[in-house]
Amino acid sequence: MKKQEVKPERILGGVVVGGVLLAFLFSTRPWAVNKVPWRPTFESAMAEAKKTGKPVFIDFYADWCGPCKMMEQNTFTDEAVGRLVSQSIPVRVNIDKRPDIVKQYPSPGIPYVCLIRPNGQIIKAHMGYLGPNEFTQFWKSQSSPGPSHGSVFL
Repeated sequence: MKKQEVKPERILGGVVVGGVLLAFLFSTRPWAVNKVPWRPTFESAMAEAKKTGKPVFIDFYADWCGPCKMMEQNTFTDEAVGRLVSQSIPVRVNIDKRPDIVKQYPSPGIPYVCLIRPNGQIIKAHMGYLGPNEFTQFWKSQSSPGPSHGSVFL
């Protein structure tokens, strides 16, 4: 049997492709499980809030929004974030499918999260990506009259 020579370019190409795949897997965490008990609709979340008196946590997002996907994969899969958000009635609102709700809680960009009272009054809000640590700081911060602004992602 004849020994085949392996070209250095092929080895380098394999290393690069392998590195890119590993970087993708560890940056997006596709295996991560969501820890937030999202309600199916805004209306059901509000009805539950009115019955229980708990606040509603709204995550405004879009399917095309990269930072929104990062929050879904990195922030909402975090155990501590899941425990915090479970103190409220959480719901996700797709801005492209529910412009009527977006009009009630306008923001110049997404991701946009807000905590509201059962009557709809905003307790606090934030626009921009929040990693798990930043989200925890946001959640534990005192109420603010309007949205705090992080980076704008449109």
